[in-house]
Amino acid sequence: MVEILPFKGLVYNQSKVDDLSRVISPPYDVITPDLDKKLRKLSPYNIINLIVPSGSGTVDKYRQANLIMQEWIKENILKFDPNSCFYLIEESFMLDGVPKSITGFIGLTKIEDYKTQKVLRHENTLPKPKQDRLKLLENTRTNFGLVYTVYRDSSHLIRDISNSFAPDISINPEYDNSLGFKMWRICQPDIIENITGLMAPKSILIADGHHRYETSRIYYRQSIQKGLPAWGQQYILTLFVNSNQKDITVYPTYRLVKMVKATDSGHLARRAKPFFNVSFASLKELDIKKFMSTHRKEKNPAFIIYLGKDKVMTATYKKKLQKNDLWQDLDVNILHNIFLKEVIEPGNIENISFTHSLDQLKHEIDRNVYHMGILLNAPTVDEVETLSRQGFLMPQKSTYFYPKPCTGLVMYKFKN
Repeated sequence: MVEILPFKGLVYNQSKVDDLSRVISPPYDVITPDLDKKLRKLSPYNIINLIVPSGSGTVDKYRQANLIMQEWIKENILKFDPNSCFYLIEESFMLDGVPKSITGFIGLTKIEDYKTQKVLRHENTLPKPKQDRLKLLENTRTNFGLVYTVYRDSSHLIRDISNSFAPDISINPEYDNSLGFKMWRICQPDIIENITGLMAPKSILIADGHHRYETSRIYYRQSIQKGLPAWGQQYILTLFVNSNQKDITVYPTYRLVKMVKATDSGHLARRAKPFFNVSFASLKELDIKKFMSTHRKEKNPAFIIYLGKDKVMTATYKKKLQKNDLWQDLDVNILHNIFLKEVIEPGNIENISFTHSLDQLKHEIDRNVYHMGILLNAPTVDEVETLSRQGFLMPQKSTYFYPKPCTGLVMYKFKN
């Protein structure tokens, strides 16, 4: 069902840039200001200069990104691989002190309308990030970051292929030495045919990169309207990961809530009690992992609300869940439709921000930038796939597939 292709990747020239660990970065949307500064100091050729560009003088930042990229290509800092390839990737990481790894491959996916169900989505998107990525795409005509997708394959073909060859690249990125990346170029026609044959009857689910996919759909439609050559922008740079791998991890995205008028904990608890069983505790005394995993196993939506100065309120949903109504009973939906709409007074939410870090959540609340931080359970991969096929869209930032792939090992530039 899904159409994929190998391609001639735009890559760093290792005879010019001998330490790839200093030029790659995480995806643009998880780069904090501090990490941005660190990446720019690591190397003048770090990919941060292209994915989060800065303007100078009369040149805006998006045009600046293109000028930098063209200069790097001219200087042979970046070069095109001579052959069309799939790029196999293994990412290793640590989880609770235990080494883990996931394997996938990078290729091109034909951009599809969602109604075909060849490419499935599971989250709503926000307009501002799409506008930003569209301007970058219009100026550079290049996919720098990956759309991370999952598919099902009980044969584990990609894993077996990676075990048959020595990797071309094996690095630990300077931005996070706990991660490791290996990459294989697969240019052999018979193996390429096996991979495309494997994927032909499948559909893929976007795990991460909804904004990048949406941006490419917009750009492709605009190109057709403008009468531009459509072949290059009809495809998007994609990471394909077999969801049957045991080490795939889905984390929740925590909410940071800023209110127009601060609400004291007693008032918050009184408003919550019609819907939730409420209790208060010290964050130091609460076993967060046990609390969340227990309610997850019991399929009982529950939240931990951090109120600052080590104080938390736990809220466990009272109402009986609807039998076989996965969508209605999803934790993130109960959070948005009950807690944020009914417990907090209407009109009292000024802003909601997102984080994956408990430390950052505590920091933002303790210094009064936000009034409360909300921890919740993430849906499973199976739940995400089931709901996507039924046409449901979760609120934005409902999942966080970990670890995120890096940006910069291989890029896709459209033909001019």
